[in-house]
Amino acid sequence: MIKIFDGHADIWNDVHDRRERKEENIFKNNHYERLKKGGVNGGIFVIYLPEKYTNGEKIHDEGLLPLFKEMLNSAEKEIESFDETVKIIKTKEDLKSFFVDDSVNIVKGIEGLKAIRNEESLELIDELYKLGYRVCSLAWNEENILATGTRGNKDRGITELGKKCIMKMENLGMVVDVSHLNEKSFWDVIEVAKKPIIASHSASSKECKHARNLTDDQIIALAKTGGVIGVNAYRNFLDHIEENRTVERYVDHIEHIISVAGIDSVGIGFDFCEYLPSNEEDLNLEGLRSARDSQNVVKVLRERGYSDSEIELIAYKNFKRVFEAIFK
Repeated sequence: MIKIFDGHADIWNDVHDRRERKEENIFKNNHYERLKKGGVNGGIFVIYLPEKYTNGEKIHDEGLLPLFKEMLNSAEKEIESFDETVKIIKTKEDLKSFFVDDSVNIVKGIEGLKAIRNEESLELIDELYKLGYRVCSLAWNEENILATGTRGNKDRGITELGKKCIMKMENLGMVVDVSHLNEKSFWDVIEVAKKPIIASHSASSKECKHARNLTDDQIIALAKTGGVIGVNAYRNFLDHIEENRTVERYVDHIEHIISVAGIDSVGIGFDFCEYLPSNEEDLNLEGLRSARDSQNVVKVLRERGYSDSEIELIAYKNFKRVFEAIFK
């Protein structure tokens, strides 16, 4: 079994929601077995600030930072319950044991920084770094004080404060994630960033036209930074025709990115949703419903002639290379 690193998993959100219901040991009880069955030996586990509280009430600006702090605290309490089967990866030294044994290797991340409300609160980046967070995206789909997501004004990009945020992250040793940014913000990041960047959970716009996917020009530019695109398994990003939404289509996106920018430019960024609240019955793909099915990607890649050493680059080594270039 070839081990897989998943570039995007919203597991800290599930941890927070379940801890609000007084559950404990959430990762071990609800996620560990599923990941291990699929050979997913690690990933970027993120916190994202939702638009509504669990009771359905809209979150107003003044509630963003308090909720964010609660979610950070939930993650830390969960980590206190981990044993030697789970590792938090924060440093170059930690990376020496990355995927060496059977432990689950977690890189902590933040999906969108809308909790930052002004220049003074940019100090939150320092706090996140001290807590061990090593990957951040500036925005989710919204416009915020730092950048513009895919639902924002197409002519608005990164702000001056957003540029300062990128420089602070890079100086600390944190990875900038461009998934969810609109195209103007993407190109602004390309201009400002001095280190490799990632799109942790995106796909190819050429294969499926969608605001969340990357054009070939974006793929090439990101690859030139030394970065990686983790291919997303969310069905709407892979194909507009229902019957085409399969694991084979997922691999089509991987292969397109390889054809455009080389095998070093692509990874896995599943963004599985089956453990999250949703009104849709199934947000992922036939043959790739959850982490349990992850080895089906390896199977299809082998069927298409990729060697195990090539598959390992896609499965985890490309992300590891980026971390090695950035972590302190």
